[in-house]
Amino acid sequence: MAGTSVAGRSHAWRRWWLVAWKAQSQSDERHFAVFVERHAEESAMALWRQGKEQLGILEEQYFHAQHVLPGRERRTCLALIENSIRTAAALIRADAAGEGALSTMLKKNIKNVHNFIAERQERVARRSYIWGLYSGAALSALLLFLVGWVGVPAVGRLVVSDDSLSTGAFLAFRDALVCVAGGAVGAVISMLIRLRKVGRIDPMTATRAAAAQRIYLGWLFAIALFFLIKGGIVSVFADPTQDITSERVPAGQVAAVTIKSFFFWGGLGILAGFNERWVPAMIIKDSEKPDESVQDKAPNKDGESTSSPKTDV
Repeated sequence: MAGTSVAGRSHAWRRWWLVAWKAQSQSDERHFAVFVERHAEESAMALWRQGKEQLGILEEQYFHAQHVLPGRERRTCLALIENSIRTAAALIRADAAGEGALSTMLKKNIKNVHNFIAERQERVARRSYIWGLYSGAALSALLLFLVGWVGVPAVGRLVVSDDSLSTGAFLAFRDALVCVAGGAVGAVISMLIRLRKVGRIDPMTATRAAAAQRIYLGWLFAIALFFLIKGGIVSVFADPTQDITSERVPAGQVAAVTIKSFFFWGGLGILAGFNERWVPAMIIKDSEKPDESVQDKAPNKDGESTSSPKTDV
């Protein structure tokens, strides 16, 4: 039993030492000079003398790959840099390349590494942005569900000192949540379509935070449209929920109109989140009340009045 416990402790210490050594070696690999010395071996000093400028560019790409690329892409990029260093060291050892040929070879590999980093960074950013859109939409649905679950009793206590709400208040609260959810869905659909049309995106701006901001913008446009229509400021659309609350709907059609109002507000929310220009344009068109009896007139050179052409905003 004693021998077994000693062997177990020895095995545990050996595993701990291997893990610590591996972590230390990975930490050393983050230093480019150590990376070059390891893969160029005895030709490292000569390589630094003959290709100092090119190695400086490779060093920048090395650290860039360490910080912006995930695991598999980072390992592939480091393998490309390692291959460049090994090839340069082999040329130096064989005396098969002068400084001009070595520089040409390194510049070619630098270009390949640069293209690889740019392509993979753009791909990673696109994937991260799309994931941000999907996760944002899912979190929006969860948040709105929690707001509805907690909000209905809370609003009921504030309005009528009870956990229940009247039919009109409940439907208004439901319409608001459905419209906001539609705004999030519309924002996701809009950005997915745009991503398909755009050839390349900027990895510095296409982040998960930017995706979340786009969803928040869809929320804001949807809730703004909801308040404008419910408040009667915008009369482009007729609110079907008002037919229910005003009892203009026959008793046998209340359920059908209730379902219709659900999809009505969801659809308006999707439109508001899908195109952020649509809501301001609709508000402007609704606020313009043209009067045919009054026209803007400007005098011509003879003093006669002429109607000036109208310009759409």
